[in-house]
Amino acid sequence: MFNLKKTNMKNKIFLPFILIAITLSSCQKKGFVDIKNLSYWIKNCQTPFTVQFYLDYSYQPSEATVNWDFGDGTTSSEKEPIHIYNKTGIYIVKLKIVNYKTVVEKSIEIDLNKDKMTPKIDCNYSTTYGKWNAPCQIEFYNLTQYASEFFWDFGDGSGSTDDSPSHIYRNPGTYNVKLHAICQDTTTKVYQITIKEPPKQISVDVVSIWLPDMYLGGIFNLYYYLGIHNETPAGLPSIKVASYPFKWIIGKDLFFFSGNYNDDYLDFELWETGNNQGPTYTFGYKLKDLKDNFYPDTLNFNGGNGYAAQVVLTYKDE
Repeated sequence: MFNLKKTNMKNKIFLPFILIAITLSSCQKKGFVDIKNLSYWIKNCQTPFTVQFYLDYSYQPSEATVNWDFGDGTTSSEKEPIHIYNKTGIYIVKLKIVNYKTVVEKSIEIDLNKDKMTPKIDCNYSTTYGKWNAPCQIEFYNLTQYASEFFWDFGDGSGSTDDSPSHIYRNPGTYNVKLHAICQDTTTKVYQITIKEPPKQISVDVVSIWLPDMYLGGIFNLYYYLGIHNETPAGLPSIKVASYPFKWIIGKDLFFFSGNYNDDYLDFELWETGNNQGPTYTFGYKLKDLKDNFYPDTLNFNGGNGYAAQVVLTYKDE
């Protein structure tokens, strides 16, 4: 009797797990599709119109098939097709994505009802590392529709005919950037951009170290200098290496930095406790190069043979 009850109990306990496993397996077979963004770009302003379609979507667990119906009797299975409309009109573009048994559909309307369309000017722009300090490199992303040519006036005496140019502002100031979209006539839009002075202060936030495995178990100290000046914070602890990377979280401004991005180096030295013959690993970066490379937040060093380091910086305007 005891064994029979025990066996029945096992069956009662085991059965729900079978049901759960079957349920999970069934869920995994079902497809999932999420269309995050569906957009298009019309560059030229007269027939034939060339339209670039953009699709941002996710799916799982298997491959998804994509089908575009351009509304003019033609289709495409490419993810982001380019399509040419030879006639004017208002077109309803339909997108269908199939993943397993899941079907997701979306449609957009494209207005091409005139032989000559008026340019619709639009653009986005961003800076390297998100900073607006001089020198500042800006990437312009042209989203203008219905234009055959472009001219950019950057407001500093220079310009470009590229669709989406990159430009470096060497000096601080406020600049009126003019985007001229040309389609026989010219339409203009002005964007005002302010470039700030170079950052006045630099903070060393985190220093991470990788070494060959022979140094595991060793105890290390970190020292760093700006030119001839010791910038190491008082009380910066020693670290016993258990794994890589090991790191110091510092978060201290450079005391001797005056806002001058000159030829001085920000030098780092790693010393092993008990070894006074010299540093185990040294690495550094010139202040001038920080400025010329638009103030990178992260400096990566590769000394080869397992030696590497990463330094995270913060720049402050005041």
